[in-house]
Amino acid sequence: MPVSRILTRDEALAELTRRYFTSHGPATAQDFAWWSGLTIVDVKAGLAMAKSHVVEETINGQVYWSAPPLVSTGIAESTAYLLLSYDEYAVAYKDRRAILDATYAAQAKNGIFYPIVVTNGRIVGTWKRTLKRDAVSVETDLFHPLNEGEMHALIIAADRYSRFIGKAVIMS
Repeated sequence: MPVSRILTRDEALAELTRRYFTSHGPATAQDFAWWSGLTIVDVKAGLAMAKSHVVEETINGQVYWSAPPLVSTGIAESTAYLLLSYDEYAVAYKDRRAILDATYAAQAKNGIFYPIVVTNGRIVGTWKRTLKRDAVSVETDLFHPLNEGEMHALIIAADRYSRFIGKAVIMS
């Protein structure tokens, strides 16, 4: 059986902080406190200890933390995902303004309670499925029209879902 490394409280706090902001960043200190149950004092201590692994950025007056940016290929391509309700992508944040326009928060049930459509990191609609004998119907309720790249990415996301459930997907 593998032996786990024993961490001091400070080492564990620094490691948890690094892992959270690497996997959930950009996120705020309040997001991390909400997600982890830590106090803001502990969150600030964790950020201080993990400072060589996270970067701070202020956007619209709000401080966000994340892992250092990866090297860019210079190619910007749209991405899309069909996520289920309570997906960690939306649940992990106390303040969802960075991923969900406040105009659509009620429609999206704040990005938590309905399955969501995400393009380029932003919640842009909701979706529901209806299982049929040989296929599944996926109906989207988009908050605004998607551009050509986003629509292409949404079709790719539906194809991934089709392969996952082993049925053809009919988009509507």
